[in-house]
Amino acid sequence: MFLKKKEFTYSDNTIELFELSALQRIEYFDFLVEQSQKNEDVEKAEGIKKTALIIRANTESNAWLVSRSLAHGETRDIEQVYHEVLSQWPPEALGKAAKEVLVISGMAQTENTESENHQGDVQAEPLEK
Repeated sequence: MFLKKKEFTYSDNTIELFELSALQRIEYFDFLVEQSQKNEDVEKAEGIKKTALIIRANTESNAWLVSRSLAHGETRDIEQVYHEVLSQWPPEALGKAAKEVLVISGMAQTENTESENHQGDVQAEPLEK
């Protein structure tokens, strides 16, 4: 297999994350388009409703990325993996793992800060700016 992989550790648990394949990248962009169409009323929403819609979209997108990455090491149905990730992963771990998947897939850049307080921290930045 040509895909890069990286160990991801959260709360003393370590798993292997894989780079997204070319097809998965295309499917990810399709997923994002579907999500944006599904959530067109986010701009019109206010207050807690707007916050809830944004958090839900981010959580679902992160779970999509992580589940597709994990699928390379799985033989189970991808939708089952997706729903397990949504139901079993805490939001913080999901966000961090999704950033790692984007980085190893070449879909985000890493930026090391030079601050002594943040040495070793990695920030994922979207490629399109």
